[in-house]
Amino acid sequence: MQTSDKNIYAAGDCTVSVDMLDGSKKIIALWPNAVNQGIAAGSQMAGTGKKISGSYAVNAIDFYGLRISTCGLINAKGEKYSDKTVKSGDSYKRLIFEGNRLVGYVLINAGENAGIYTNLIETGADITALKGDIFATPGPFIFGKADRDIRMKGALDL
Repeated sequence: MQTSDKNIYAAGDCTVSVDMLDGSKKIIALWPNAVNQGIAAGSQMAGTGKKISGSYAVNAIDFYGLRISTCGLINAKGEKYSDKTVKSGDSYKRLIFEGNRLVGYVLINAGENAGIYTNLIETGADITALKGDIFATPGPFIFGKADRDIRMKGALDL
């Protein structure tokens, strides 16, 4: 978060972030990213050296009866990306993958697993370890028990 002046740090909407999903540099003016940037900038100024891995876009809106959620690389292009889409009635799910990682989603009236999808994107989890259909399996039971315990209770420092 250090600027070109070694004595000045920046965070929030005025900064360029590294998108942790594709390495591109861009402004991702979202509150959670600004908080992480502020923590990193404060830590750097205090000399503790905390770094952040990057940012990613996440958005949600209710618009004329449509609940729309997006996260990650929703316009990913190139051979290394693939996507799968499921439409049913007024709901639409599009999941974007890079190999065995989920890197983006578009959900319209289908946000029941948005938190799980966001976590999969943020952690870069290998989706081949998931149980069931990533589109249909509800809740945290898509993860095996050991992984579910860590995700829900937090890792224990032993």
